[in-house]
Amino acid sequence: MSATLLTTKDFSMSSKKRMKLENLFAQFAPVHFVLAEAGILKGKKATTFHRELDRLSNYGAMPVKERVVVEGKVITGAGVTASIDVGLKIAEILLGKETARKVGERIEYRA
Repeated sequence: MSATLLTTKDFSMSSKKRMKLENLFAQFAPVHFVLAEAGILKGKKATTFHRELDRLSNYGAMPVKERVVVEGKVITGAGVTASIDVGLKIAEILLGKETARKVGERIEYRA
């Protein structure tokens, strides 16, 4: 196996995919409250650290008890331990499921 996980082709995103990245918000607890206070989570499903989950509704968000929630261009994760899940979800959105799977495999991630 080559030391290089992904080829240059895997990282060559089309203009359309670059546009996706331009307005993509991805954060995990406790930073969600910065997004919430900015109104970005209003009317959207979102998750955060389990002890703070109910607080999201104070900002018009719909709390969901999941590790990763994708609502359009907003991705929230359920705390620090969900950061790998969030990163792999971003890889999937921008580069496809197969690339995300390869990344997860390379870092020995087991869901």
